[in-house]
Amino acid sequence: MPVSHTSQDELQNSIQYITGVGPVRAARFAGRDIRTVSDALFFLPRAYEDRRLVRTIRDLTIGERASFSAEILDFGARNIGYGGRGGRGRRSMFELLVGDGSGKIRCRWFHFNQATFAKRFKRGEMVRIAGKVTAYRGAKALVHPDVEKEGSASEFAGEDFGAIIPRYAEIEGVYPKIVRQVMRRIV
Repeated sequence: MPVSHTSQDELQNSIQYITGVGPVRAARFAGRDIRTVSDALFFLPRAYEDRRLVRTIRDLTIGERASFSAEILDFGARNIGYGGRGGRGRRSMFELLVGDGSGKIRCRWFHFNQATFAKRFKRGEMVRIAGKVTAYRGAKALVHPDVEKEGSASEFAGEDFGAIIPRYAEIEGVYPKIVRQVMRRIV
């Protein structure tokens, strides 16, 4: 099998031309000094997360990162008050209630596109969820978890579940899952 060699020129290509990046995301990556393919190769994970163990909701522990499968019971956006200085502007949150027979848990997003999220979920659908378990008003919850429909047919379906995944430093305005996908394409 022939070995592929990457030229120095290819390493200096703008990250903008990597599938899934484009000019808007490239500007966001630049905020972390990632402008070229070479820069991206030196953007190393800060940690790794083991998502091979799938737990039940009852067995989730506050403060730990975990992954589990559950059924969507309910979802929707709701107003949570006024934000910003001087109380200007309404703030909202998208909430997903899921259960697995051992219990129920709420997943919350504070930065979301309401139209996209409303189309993304359906009651009764099975999903895989991963993230850090927190406490909210005495109950377990997850904030901004990774969610993937079971049986998803996307290019990277299942690669974030049932595996050990890299966790990169945050890139403002780019979801962690997108960062992992871009890095997979580069490496």
